[in-house]
Formats: sequence, structure tokens, C-alpha cells
Amino acid sequence: MIERKLECIIEEYESPTELQETDRKLLNEAFLATERAYAPYSHFRVGAAVLLDNVANLNFSFFDP
Repeated sequence: MIERKLECIIEEYESPTELQETDRKLLNEAFLATERAYAPYSHFRVGAAVLLDNVANLNFSFFDP
């Protein structure tokens, strides 16, 4: 087994209006993905959006098994 240490810094904002425009758009895409998520049992909808180097946006909806 290899043990790895992971550290991260999280920035917390009071409101989405504090974000830069690109980040606000990305956040909006993630929210849109949650609306399309399929969660018939848990009703816990999860969505995500990814900003790639080429500025293409991908959004994902996650599904209950």
C-alpha cells in the first residue's frame, strides 16, 4: 500500500456574485446538472461542472445505482 498525503486550501465566498464571471458560469452549469440528475431513491441530486484548459465546459449528472 502507498500512503499519500493530500492537502487543499478552500476559498469560501458569501455569494456567487463574489466569483469571477467564468467561475459563476461554471457554478451555474453545476447547478443545471443537478436538475438533470437521477436519484429516485435518495432524492439527493448531485451535479458537477469542469472547466478544461481549452475553456470548454463539461457538466455531469450523477445517478443512483
